[in-house]
Amino acid sequence: MKTTETTDSRYTVLIMAANRHGINNRVARMAGTSHKCVVSIAGIAMIERVLNTIEAWGRAKRILVSIEDPAVLDLVPNVAAMRDAGRITVTQSGQTLTQSVLTAAEGLGDDDFPLLITTGDNVLHTPEIIEDFCKGVEAAGADVGFALTPYTAVAAKYPEDAPRVGYMTFAEGQHSNCNIYILRSPRVLPVVRTMQHGGQFRHHPMRIVKAFGIISMIKYKLGIARIRDIKNRLERLFGVTVEPVLLPHADAPIDVDTVVSYTLAERILKAREGA
Repeated sequence: MKTTETTDSRYTVLIMAANRHGINNRVARMAGTSHKCVVSIAGIAMIERVLNTIEAWGRAKRILVSIEDPAVLDLVPNVAAMRDAGRITVTQSGQTLTQSVLTAAEGLGDDDFPLLITTGDNVLHTPEIIEDFCKGVEAAGADVGFALTPYTAVAAKYPEDAPRVGYMTFAEGQHSNCNIYILRSPRVLPVVRTMQHGGQFRHHPMRIVKAFGIISMIKYKLGIARIRDIKNRLERLFGVTVEPVLLPHADAPIDVDTVVSYTLAERILKAREGA
């Protein structure tokens, strides 16, 4: 059943900031630190940029940061000050991304939802990007939302850099995940558990089998799966409504996973901020 939501609804925001790759994280290693989220980019730590964006967006009623060692945030004075002032709450991360989301979400009450999930390296996200995503999910009245940006949108703005952004191939063309999600209520947490084997389907297609079945994996490998196939499959499996929101923003899917994407994101930030 669809639910309605007004455009002034407020969200609990969960920022995933744990170091999932240990010492082998290339961006953290480049900066000589343990956690990518505290690496400075265009003069400001990544986690600080994400937090500033969430606060500027204006619809966060509570901000959670999921990390395995809260002391890491002491490396960013402004973020430590936000924590000490109660503007953010630190939650213990799990062994995997999915476990971290479930740990945080299962500790929330019904009134803490809806839950907006983003990552500590989404440094190019803006209040406008977040708002457009939320409005898309709200307009659909969906229980679960995720965002994709088509290759064509990225290539129109960054023709030379677009091929370096990771994409999934659907019948509708190539689309990139924007690493931002909405969970409307605790009843949708079983959907999160479809990622229990690690997610990152683009890099690990066999995980599609565990989450969606062999037919979905074959369609994905052949590039004939439709975006709405994911929506329909999730809705049938879990009895919830799902909305894939297509964002036209070229910056939305560019996070900082590699040294190459770090360089690209820093260049975009410097141009955006006039540095």
